[in-house]
Amino acid sequence: MVEWKPEDRGGSGGQGVAPSEAALLIHDGDRLLESDGRLAAITGHTVDDLRYVSLLPTLFAPVSLPYVQRVIGEKDATAHIFFARRKQGGLLPVEVTTRPGIYEGKPAQFTLICDVTAPRRTISGLNEWERRFRHTLDNVRMIAVQLDAQGTILYANDYLLELSGWRRDELVGANWFERFVPEKARAAVRQVHGRVMAGEMEMAAHFENPILTRDGTSRMVSWNNTLLLDESGGIIGSSSLGEDITDTLRVAVDLRASEARWRSLAEGSPDHVVTLAPDLTITYVNRPLPGLTVGEMVGASILTFKASEQRSLVEATLAGVLESGKSARYESRYPFPGEGDLYYETNAAPLFDDGSITGLTLVVRDITARKEDERRLIDAHRRLEEAIAEKDQYLSLIAHDIKSPLSGVRSMLQMIRENPARLQSGERDVGGAMIANIDKVLRLIDHMLAGRGTQGTTPLSRKVVSLRHLVDEAVQSLEVAAAEKGVAVENRIPESLTRYVDPALIHQLFMNLLSNAIKFSHRGGHVTVEAREDEDRIVVADTGVGIDPSRIPSLTDSSVTTTTPGTAAETGYGLGLPFCQKIVRLHGGELTIVSTPGVGTRVAARLPERRPVALIVDDDELIRIVYGARLRDMGLSVQEAGDGVSAMGLMEREKPDLVLCDIHMAPGDGFETLRWARDRWEATDLPFYLVSSDSRPDTREKGRQMGANGLLVKPISEEALDREIRTHLFV
Repeated sequence: MVEWKPEDRGGSGGQGVAPSEAALLIHDGDRLLESDGRLAAITGHTVDDLRYVSLLPTLFAPVSLPYVQRVIGEKDATAHIFFARRKQGGLLPVEVTTRPGIYEGKPAQFTLICDVTAPRRTISGLNEWERRFRHTLDNVRMIAVQLDAQGTILYANDYLLELSGWRRDELVGANWFERFVPEKARAAVRQVHGRVMAGEMEMAAHFENPILTRDGTSRMVSWNNTLLLDESGGIIGSSSLGEDITDTLRVAVDLRASEARWRSLAEGSPDHVVTLAPDLTITYVNRPLPGLTVGEMVGASILTFKASEQRSLVEATLAGVLESGKSARYESRYPFPGEGDLYYETNAAPLFDDGSITGLTLVVRDITARKEDERRLIDAHRRLEEAIAEKDQYLSLIAHDIKSPLSGVRSMLQMIRENPARLQSGERDVGGAMIANIDKVLRLIDHMLAGRGTQGTTPLSRKVVSLRHLVDEAVQSLEVAAAEKGVAVENRIPESLTRYVDPALIHQLFMNLLSNAIKFSHRGGHVTVEAREDEDRIVVADTGVGIDPSRIPSLTDSSVTTTTPGTAAETGYGLGLPFCQKIVRLHGGELTIVSTPGVGTRVAARLPERRPVALIVDDDELIRIVYGARLRDMGLSVQEAGDGVSAMGLMEREKPDLVLCDIHMAPGDGFETLRWARDRWEATDLPFYLVSSDSRPDTREKGRQMGANGLLVKPISEEALDREIRTHLFV
């Protein structure tokens, strides 16, 4: 290690301090390598304080740091005056002498630091170090002033002159308190100064107070203070360095006001306002996300509150905002435990401080309701497309069914044209047959105009109907097609077998099943329709070509086209069986197919028995018993309620098929109950009869305007009750 000698300091004219008054630091420009420990007596910093930190920024004031770094590494040892940081706060002028050297075989920097306010450096002994010190003070943007014990200004640097508007000759020799201290505080400040000069109290190393300029304006100054001592250690004055912080305080006040306004806006915002540090840690949130507290969010990463599959995308988006300085918008999902998913739209913008990006501001809006609306819109669009496809399918099937009776009429007309005498021969009632076929076409057109498809949005128009009657109608419609192939169709369904079904759709079901059976039967084949009273299955069986078992699963799938020519080259659309499956499922059943190639096919439609439900609402239990017995005799299931409120509760749980409701009862009279029902169902979907002994025209008219299907006057005759029930629930 290079030996450090007093003559190595290179001071000016031997005016430097003795080595015993200086602290030696050996360093590499950043880290402390060695020290003699004397620095603690000057700045308060120990060797341990400086060992593991960046040396120069810790030891020197920001105003001096660039100059210190510039002189480090100079070949010749030179002395400079800089401002060092006291450990306990405040600044201290020090003389710094530095030169390069070798420490433990490696290049290092050897620096001596001396306190220029030591007793040897008094105001009376202006020498070379003081000249350099004052030169330094005159070239920094800080106030430098020296006062004697009475407060007389001994020295004022150029920056104080510039800031205050006074000339140097107007200040030196003048009283500091009279020139610079506001009148209200003058006496108190003078008293404190006097006590410090008398040694009665310690001088504050650091404080802030205002000074007056020549034009009477006030500037706020942050002071660092040091006592001036004579050679014997007596107090002879003070030396102060001050920083004008007026603009800084004004900016701070404006910032606080701006922050207060910003927070006021944020706290009142219906959206979530979040600020993030550059590492995406939450530093502020006006309102926490559902199920969380502000404390749980602040300090956590924003990515914690995103769905796992979205975190990388959100992270990349926010990183892009930090890098580019441009705002971005994105949507994300927040999995809310126990409540499902919440969706948010986030607008992310950069936070700037002095031109640099220091974080992000997020405005987070709950769009869960909007997302739900979008989902419903998509679902509605999908259902609309499905409904249109089903309607097209339905029209195709109707067209196919219309074609058969029209073909029969055409054949009969062709026969008459070729031999008119046959019309009068009495061989067959040709005219009657043509009228019957035209009636069938008209019924099919009625069904089509009524929009009777299989889409689930259209309620079933159920009625109690004879299944044998529906099969007979279908057989008659297909009579010509069956006769042309010589296929016999036998209806074995009992006369008494009824079901509460949609007659038009079940008629269409039998039409399609019988049409297929005839289509794939050989000439002279046999088709039967049978069902048992104790079963809920209707089976259509034929002795036709049969079906390959591997094809059966796809026959009822509407997404698979399975059209096959019949035994007489009849064509079709491949839509019949999927349509039939939908009809049966709408009624709560299932369509099943069993077939043996070369033997025939059996198609079973399960139609579960369901009785129509009538709700009787009356506060008179005896009336409920009488009406209930009559309705049960008609094959209906009966529910009872003693008031309108109870009736609404029953209907909320399960819609009945017909309502008989008394008018005068409480709570919830008949009109209130009717209004509640009509808010949910049309008169065609839920027949609703008011019952009352009040038969006045205005009562009847009020019920009609509110949507009642009629008014039944007590006592109700069996004939009137049967007539209204059968009108709506029976064919």
